[in-house]
Amino acid sequence: MTEENGALAAFNTRVAEDHLVGNWVIEPHLVTLGDGPKPACAPHVWNWKTVRDHLLQTFSILPDTEGARRVLTFLNPALPRGTTHTLSSGIQLIGPGEIATAHNHSMNALRFVIEGAPKLETVVNGVPCPMDNYDLILTPSYSLHDHYNGSAGNVSWLDVLDVTLYARLNQMFFSPHEQPRQAHRNVMPGDGPAWLRPRWGEPQDWVQYRFPWSETYPLLKKMASQGPGTPTNGVMLEYTNPMTGGSLFPTMSCTLQWLHPGQTTRRYRRTTSSIYFVIQGHGTLTVDDKALSWGQHDTFALPNWVWHTFANPSKSEPTILFGVHDEPAIRALSMYRDQVAEA
Repeated sequence: MTEENGALAAFNTRVAEDHLVGNWVIEPHLVTLGDGPKPACAPHVWNWKTVRDHLLQTFSILPDTEGARRVLTFLNPALPRGTTHTLSSGIQLIGPGEIATAHNHSMNALRFVIEGAPKLETVVNGVPCPMDNYDLILTPSYSLHDHYNGSAGNVSWLDVLDVTLYARLNQMFFSPHEQPRQAHRNVMPGDGPAWLRPRWGEPQDWVQYRFPWSETYPLLKKMASQGPGTPTNGVMLEYTNPMTGGSLFPTMSCTLQWLHPGQTTRRYRRTTSSIYFVIQGHGTLTVDDKALSWGQHDTFALPNWVWHTFANPSKSEPTILFGVHDEPAIRALSMYRDQVAEA
């Protein structure tokens, strides 16, 4: 080490003791970012059967769930917590007659139903939402919500929350309700024309919380019959907030994606991270040169800013994916960017 370098190293040490750092220390790291950010997590697939088998064991190990929800959260192998660096996801299972008690929290959350039942419901701000297979149920920030399984069998759904982002921003609040379940409203959203709502209360008290698959799938199928969709995502539809026309949450967007038999998308990358749930079919996610295979009801994580393709190898059946993305948060901060590989 030269005398000059030694003097600089000693100076850096001295200022560090006062919690300072020179820009000359940071600058070398900035010049490595010419190709954009490094992916913040790893691509990974969680097998549905494996997760469900683990959850079934909790009935004997944790029979009354001890006040906690019977949930297994997907932990990304490259992160200390979270499914991606902004989103957290897992599978929740409740047995016959069980209640997942009422509470609210600052984080936004959604439920995508895997195994529904006629007497299964989520109540959001007093609004009962039936939970049939592949219905989407929203529990926005600070909305009071509980779940009740009045059926004779086990039920399950996919949970997705922006809790990882909220934790990074140190904005987490949680409040249990005084009763296990909340009362139902006498007047519901949808009672009457959509262009009328009460002037009292909060506007979010009258948003749409349930998006039934019975109404969603026919439109997806019809759109898919028109052609292959986009080169990078196939046929992709976004769920939208009926009041604003925008994404369902300020931090998360939800999509449905249809890949035709034999379809492989073009290599593509974007500054958002995503969680995908396989509604139907099977396929492959290729990230850089790594191929990950998935089947029905599996869940997989897609990191930000990685080259990737989707492929449906079936010769006769489409693949349908439900996706959750941190795109609204990234766009709100003017950080969204995408890139399509050259052919």
